[in-house]
Amino acid sequence: MRSPPFSLSSAWGKLLTLTVTHALVDSLGGLLPVILPVVRQRFGLGLAQAVVMLTVINLASNVFQVLTGHLRPHASRPLFLPVGLVLGGSICSLAFLPAGAGAFTILLLVVLVTGMGVAVAHPEALRAVHALEAIPARISTPVFMTGGFFGYAVGAWICSLLVGRWGLFGLLALLLPVVVMVLLILTGGIRLAVEPAPGTELDESVVDTAPTTAGAAPVMPFWRLFILALPTTAGAALLVSLLPTRLHELGFSLGFGGFSSMLFGAGGAVGALLLGVLAHRHDTRTGIRCMLMLGLPLLVAYLLLIRHPAAAALLAGAGFCLGSVYSQLVALARNAVDGPQLGMRMAWMVGGAWGVASLALLAQGQLAAVTSVQLVLHASWISYALALLLAWTWLRPSGKVRLGFS
Repeated sequence: MRSPPFSLSSAWGKLLTLTVTHALVDSLGGLLPVILPVVRQRFGLGLAQAVVMLTVINLASNVFQVLTGHLRPHASRPLFLPVGLVLGGSICSLAFLPAGAGAFTILLLVVLVTGMGVAVAHPEALRAVHALEAIPARISTPVFMTGGFFGYAVGAWICSLLVGRWGLFGLLALLLPVVVMVLLILTGGIRLAVEPAPGTELDESVVDTAPTTAGAAPVMPFWRLFILALPTTAGAALLVSLLPTRLHELGFSLGFGGFSSMLFGAGGAVGALLLGVLAHRHDTRTGIRCMLMLGLPLLVAYLLLIRHPAAAALLAGAGFCLGSVYSQLVALARNAVDGPQLGMRMAWMVGGAWGVASLALLAQGQLAAVTSVQLVLHASWISYALALLLAWTWLRPSGKVRLGFS
């Protein structure tokens, strides 16, 4: 029997549209770190001011997810998703901003609007992914999250090449894909998962998390998953935000800084997809613990050998292991208990976790301004070490998981 032809209106076609949209949204929100040396030179900014810009866009990209994640819970048609793409594209206006007095205030306004666009798009995009019932969640979610990793990583690298060649005017090339994806979302039959009626979600005080069949999804307390996500996002945010600046200090080109960030993000994307496939057949929690154990020494080794270009291979390996963990935590949060409804669970796991990471980055960036970027970068592996400790304690491969924090 012949398989039906692929189309953008099929479940996999919609997942492709959502994944590419996620990649584009995250590339718009994640390009600032790799072009920061050019922005600083163009507008005469110090490191402390640059870190404030990073903090504003990161906070806006995440806090507004929590503030808007509860809106339109019973709506099935996307609204914030296309609006978020348009607002996110405002980052391209950096090409036209004049330097001089008042420029820093305008820059903060631009990155604030960009971050708001990135924020409002994410919860609806995740709801649209969860509406694809024909595709298992532990496949669709990692595929979708992989798009974000690739967008953040590869998009940042492409932007570094565009800006390195044409200056900030190179950002204008991003406007075309924004228009294309908005049209595909509006015409491609994308629909959102609708929140269940109150009182229909699982609320037992003791949940058996041992898989009953091969590939069964473990049910975990939501707030444990959220707390576990915090050090993974903090470690990643610090690394991808300050690594290009450190490589620029070491004399590497803007393109190499973007390429290095791409290796970490792309490694995480591939790892997330692989872990998602394996989790469909094996216990997700064991995979998370193993990836953290494998990735930690690779990240430490990279930071010790950062002056050598070949050490970038270690960064790719660290991304493959460490970057894969977060997407599985998001997937586990779909069926989590003892937490808010689906839209707000996704908002907390994405916006809340990365928002906390942004606040940590603000403090770390100010510390780097008075000490050194290299020293502060070591806090990234410390964050992942904390994640491993929590995972080792909470993500046991079988048995009962009690709700709460006892």
